[in-house]
Amino acid sequence: MKIVIKRFLDSGMSIKAIPLKMDASIENLTKLLND
Repeated sequence: MKIVIKRFLDSGMSIKAIPLKMDASIENLTKLLND
């Protein structure tokens, strides 16, 4: 999952746009990244 997020970031997507694309909340995203 982190790899997917990293790929989105590498492609220039903002951290706020990723949860919308993944249909997840910002809280879930930050929790994933911090694990």
